[in-house]
Amino acid sequence: MKKVRIITKVNMFAALSLCIVAAGCSNMDFGRSPASRIGDAFDPGKPFVAEGEDPQAIEEARRERLEQVLAEWVKQSGVDDEDYRIGPEDILRIDILSLERANETASLKRTVENDGSISLPWVGRVNVGGLIPREAEQLVRDAYDTRFLRNPQISVTVDQHRSHAVVMTGAVAKPGVYFLKRSSASILEIISMAGGLAAAAGNELLILRAAETPAVTEDADDVDAAEDQEPASHDAVMVDLRRLVEDGDIRLNVSVRAGDVISVPSRRRAFIYVLGYVQGPGAREFDPKQGITALNALAMSGGLSPQGRADNVFIVRETQDGGRRVIPIDLAKIAHGVRPDLPMHAGDTMVVGSSVLMKMTEFIRPTVSTGMSYTPAP
Repeated sequence: MKKVRIITKVNMFAALSLCIVAAGCSNMDFGRSPASRIGDAFDPGKPFVAEGEDPQAIEEARRERLEQVLAEWVKQSGVDDEDYRIGPEDILRIDILSLERANETASLKRTVENDGSISLPWVGRVNVGGLIPREAEQLVRDAYDTRFLRNPQISVTVDQHRSHAVVMTGAVAKPGVYFLKRSSASILEIISMAGGLAAAAGNELLILRAAETPAVTEDADDVDAAEDQEPASHDAVMVDLRRLVEDGDIRLNVSVRAGDVISVPSRRRAFIYVLGYVQGPGAREFDPKQGITALNALAMSGGLSPQGRADNVFIVRETQDGGRRVIPIDLAKIAHGVRPDLPMHAGDTMVVGSSVLMKMTEFIRPTVSTGMSYTPAP
């Protein structure tokens, strides 16, 4: 009788061991066959995402589109605007025929003073501030005519533009101060001057400019009121770079003027989260431009733990209406090339379960407790 009881206990232990081995063994090596009836019930084999939704391909197309647009604007902005207004710190080049010797041209370079004037031989100071080059040329010609030269041949050009400055900051190749060579410039021109967008550039651009203030008269009451006013405020203009570059919405290629501060914020840091039976659960940061897949996330987490099951994995993803969507996946099938890898989105949580026999209970429990909705992979 005692022998029968011992055999019975041994048989029960063996059966229990077989169940544990069959249900809870690790799939860390992904060595099993990807075919699984239980896995197929959760993984119907349809594509996770539609063709053309690869985030990396989208970002690559965006970069190429931006380069094309910038190249076109570089061609169009090669000639300076004749309506450029001369200002302080600009360096002018004045070419005067027969200033000292017949049939010779004297070239002078003069820096415009803060009061808008330049100093010239014989005639002294001439105020050219606020004039376009053609008007300054006529002013200098009139100053030399009759008194010093007969019918003087004079040309005035802006040799270095230094009075109309904008500041470019943020995620661009070369942040810094840039001087406009035209009376107006566009956002795309300034981005081109700064060497284009950096890899970490976000999808928005911010222009900060001083708000227009009313002119102050000489009336004493108006002067006192102006002194009591707070410093000038600033207007903020937001530009959607995605619509400008990818959609070609030229209405967003707004003009930039002197004194503007332009900033391209970097992309927000992107994280996904890995929980459950993995070696190193936790948050994982990734580059949105490069993207991350489910297998990448598992590798970044050190792989499966001894209890982890590659066919018992699901992704929790927030929806636009504030809810949550659950996407079951089979990493074993993905590793064998039977299924495409799943691109993860920022904020996604990947949960790795254990026993296949416990798959349903592990899956339903968080669904009920947190109000998630089960949605098969599309």
